[in-house]
Amino acid sequence: MKNDTKMTLLMLMATVFWAGAFITGKMGVYALSPLVLTFLRMFFSAVIIFPIMVVTERDNWRIKLSSVKYAVLTAGVGMIGYHMFFFYALRYTDASKASMINAINPLLTALMAVIFLGEKLTPRKIFF
Repeated sequence: MKNDTKMTLLMLMATVFWAGAFITGKMGVYALSPLVLTFLRMFFSAVIIFPIMVVTERDNWRIKLSSVKYAVLTAGVGMIGYHMFFFYALRYTDASKASMINAINPLLTALMAVIFLGEKLTPRKIFF
């Protein structure tokens, strides 16, 4: 299989899995609490990703001690917090609305970078 074809298939799979997260999340909030769903999401992601990392990132396992606090903060807010709020939101709205709201994340990220980091937005940064 050509590399371009392989990459295209991987991107399509990522898109399907991403879209499926909203639908399965909506079904999941009927049966389980957002906390349990978040735990299961993180657990199964780790079970799948860890072996891949062992094979592909064997030489990149060094972690600076000074980076640990930022990694924990990022994991807590960026991953666990995101998924907790995501599952709580799915209790109160449908999957299609949740996915549309989620689609504005890049815009909100750029806006917060302007406000909090003084980032200058140029057309190149916005469109590329």
